[in-house]
This record gives sequence, structure tokens and C-alpha cells, in this order.
Amino acid sequence: MPSRTSGRGRLPPTPSKGRPPAAPRWPRTACSEDLSAREIEVFDLLAKGRGTAYIQDKLYISPHTVKSHTYKIYRKLGVSSREELLTLVENAPIGDDGDGAETI
Repeated sequence: MPSRTSGRGRLPPTPSKGRPPAAPRWPRTACSEDLSAREIEVFDLLAKGRGTAYIQDKLYISPHTVKSHTYKIYRKLGVSSREELLTLVENAPIGDDGDGAETI
């Protein structure tokens, strides 16, 4: 039986419904803005300071798709640059979202 692989010999990530299982706990601002599961994955990498080339390779998407997700994330969070996004993440208050776990 032939195996499905991408051009790099690896399978692309399996699409998931809702929030990706390994998504870190980001500021409620980010999680409450109706980001799609893929936007949350891109947000996670942007918040870690990753660039477009890294994100496209990691998530198996085109540079245009990375830029499209980035634009939508910025619009939903009310920021206009990566610097503003990183500032939002860095300055996020630590709080309780009701499940007893801290959010950053």
C-alpha cells in the first residue's frame, strides 16, 4: 500500500477541529477573538518570534497563506505589527480563566 507523503517525505499535520491540542495558554485576548485552529497555530509561532519561512515549513503552508493568517490575526487582535503582537503577549496579565489554571 503506497504511503501519502509531502514533497519532503513527511506527512503534513492532520487537520484538527477546534483548538490544536498542543496550543499553549495565551492571553485571553488572543483566545477570545475567534481565531481559527490554524490561526492559533500561526499565532503560537508568531508569538515565539518565528518568521514566515519557518512557519510555512513547520505548518506545510505557502508564504501567502502565512501572510493571510497573520493579517487576520493582527486584525482580530487589533495590532498592526509583529512588535505589537509580541508586546501584547509579553504584557498579558496572568489570570484565572475559570479552570483553576493560570493563563499568561
